[in-house]
Amino acid sequence: MNSSNTASVKINTEDQRHVAARSNMYRFVTGIFDFPDEEFFNYANSGELFRTVSELSGALSYKLNVPDDIKTTGYNSYDKFSSDYTKIFDVGVGGPPCPLYEGFYYTDRQSIMEELIRFYEHFDLDMDKGQWELPDHISIELEFMHFLTFKEAGALSFQKDPMPYRRAQKDFIERHLLKWLKRLHERMIKIEARGFYKAFVEFMIEYLEAERLTLPSSTDITSS
Repeated sequence: MNSSNTASVKINTEDQRHVAARSNMYRFVTGIFDFPDEEFFNYANSGELFRTVSELSGALSYKLNVPDDIKTTGYNSYDKFSSDYTKIFDVGVGGPPCPLYEGFYYTDRQSIMEELIRFYEHFDLDMDKGQWELPDHISIELEFMHFLTFKEAGALSFQKDPMPYRRAQKDFIERHLLKWLKRLHERMIKIEARGFYKAFVEFMIEYLEAERLTLPSSTDITSS
């Protein structure tokens, strides 16, 4: 996903600090659900990932529960950890049990993809020509949320209207991310997935629920 805007953002006010904290969280979680390499496995098992998530959560204006199940992966072997990731998210009879692509949770994946692309293009974003993931992959959708919060922070920094970015965030969370992550969680329960990834999905649902409640609704924006 490409954007020509790479300007730095000055952090001066409480609003700017909060949106910067939210943007940092989205930036961090973007890669959590990528296929894990051995470096990620060691990083998560060291407890450093848990400490980072705790620090990022502590910078937010609302309280989140950081689950104990992400303190480590719960695996002693990288091969077993990566194999179970594949069994949950990548392979299965008729498709993966718990796809990390939004469109798999609906009967018409193409319409979901088209709507997502319209979201991205509205903000002048194009999928990289060499982009491996499709527009409905969880990492792409989280990267989009990082982009929107970054743009919101920039608007505040330059005393411009942040509301278009806030409206887009709330709309995207409600229409896409939160809606299908709850379905992903239901599937993980159904196949009795446990441990690190189930806990992180639950953390993401809690985070997105807090985001949804914190972001202004259309009526709040109209009346302000």
